Amino acid sequence: VDVVLQLRATVPWAGNGSAAAAAASGPLVGLSLALPGGGGSSAVAVRVENLTLPVRIVFAAPRGGVRRKCVYWEPGPGGDGAGGRFSERGVVTEAAADGSITCVTSHLSLFSLQDI
Repeated sequence: VDVVLQLRATVPWAGNGSAAAAAASGPLVGLSLALPGGGGSSAVAVRVENLTLPVRIVFAAPRGGVRRKCVYWEPGPGGDGAGGRFSERGVVTEAAADGSITCVTSHLSLFSLQDI
């Protein structure tokens, strides 16, 4: 099993000028699992959800004192990411005294922060 950590500047499935791409106001952090493909084929993504112990993703304090909430990329109907949107469903935002923001979730996806 491969654990994949991605740090991205843009949502890979959204056009640069799209509303979905503009919805994220923080860095993008992707967490996923993949199984090796058989016979030399590429890795197969594994859907990870309903974890018993939550995953905690900590973002540094946003500049300028802007209030933000945690969001994740929810894939569109095709399940491949295209046509998706950012959602806060199933993600809890915890603000710390030092200004950092922790996203607490029971699934893996592409996470970011969004202005409140």
